[in-house]
Amino acid sequence: MKRLLARAAVVLAALGTTVVVSQTPALADGAWYIWDAHSSHVDAPGVKPTCVDVPNSNFVKNTVVKSYPCHPVANERWDITHTNNQAYWRLSGNDPWQLYDIYTIDTANNQCLTDRNNGTTNGSLVILYDCNGGSNQEWLQKKMKTNLGGNDYYWLINVKSARCLAILNPVSSNYVNNLIQYDCNTGQNELWTWSASAPAV
Repeated sequence: MKRLLARAAVVLAALGTTVVVSQTPALADGAWYIWDAHSSHVDAPGVKPTCVDVPNSNFVKNTVVKSYPCHPVANERWDITHTNNQAYWRLSGNDPWQLYDIYTIDTANNQCLTDRNNGTTNGSLVILYDCNGGSNQEWLQKKMKTNLGGNDYYWLINVKSARCLAILNPVSSNYVNNLIQYDCNTGQNELWTWSASAPAV
């Protein structure tokens, strides 16, 4: 499926389509725990959700970011910042363009959640890298599920690749898996929510 994304600064006439403006400002500046909606966590009572995690608190660039059972620790807290920029995005050529705010997601060490090597293919790893303003460090959010297990869940879409933040091999029994970008789809391993404190079991 073809994904399309364009900066709001692009002349709309060049898009050759009607632009529908819609915003869902769920993200807000601040420090958050970001956790997933994978079905084994939502449907299995007592199983702790998994959070976006810096393994072993290894805050150095090129560290591969993983999912890990949520705990109230610094390596699972992310600073989310609105960039004051926006982008148009649509899943395919048959969908209307929608306008979204752009955010960066970074650690207290000023290292951003980054699409490695500006990758635009499925399976590209998501890493830590020094924040530099690149589009591979910018993210959109689109609400996909309402009141799933008591929370709303969203796609987190990379501006560079127009693909979603996803958990690789989410059926793994230990719930520790690399984060990648992948075509946005209905999988719960691509659905995310956030809270100011670590989610309880």
